[in-house]
Amino acid sequence: MGAEDGPVRSREGRKERPRKKGKGVLIVFLLLIAAPAALGGWYALQPADKQEQIRAKVPAGWEDRAIKAGACIAALFVMAKVVLPLLHGAVGGLSRALGAMRSRPVWLRVLLFPFELILWLLYTVARLGFVADAILIIGLCVLSLALVARILKDDLFTTYLPEILR
Repeated sequence: MGAEDGPVRSREGRKERPRKKGKGVLIVFLLLIAAPAALGGWYALQPADKQEQIRAKVPAGWEDRAIKAGACIAALFVMAKVVLPLLHGAVGGLSRALGAMRSRPVWLRVLLFPFELILWLLYTVARLGFVADAILIIGLCVLSLALVARILKDDLFTTYLPEILR
């Protein structure tokens, strides 16, 4: 073994670092819940005339847009934390199953062709679902930001975007 063979690696496996259990996501989610609650508490503590001034500045129909934005955020959370990992796992498992099918002898592959075809179709559907989920996540991000922007400024996007933002 010379220097041209490359670095010598030990046969022991690498020590795995302990994984964090998603505390950052929980903190962000709690902040998303706490911010509107703190704003509502601040509003409730204001004098009546100040509350009237605040209500006069807020555009009409903000409640509906806020509910839609909350639904977008909830759907975004489900798509990113549930659906995307499930599809990723399905793609990995189906890929390994297809690899195992391809390593079989030819005569056995001919006999198991219908099963391999079903595996391939499921693999293709899972890959397409993974891509569609990623596109939906990006779309939900844009939609929730647009809805929040419409809460703050009522006449924004009125001529360009569909009915869901109104």
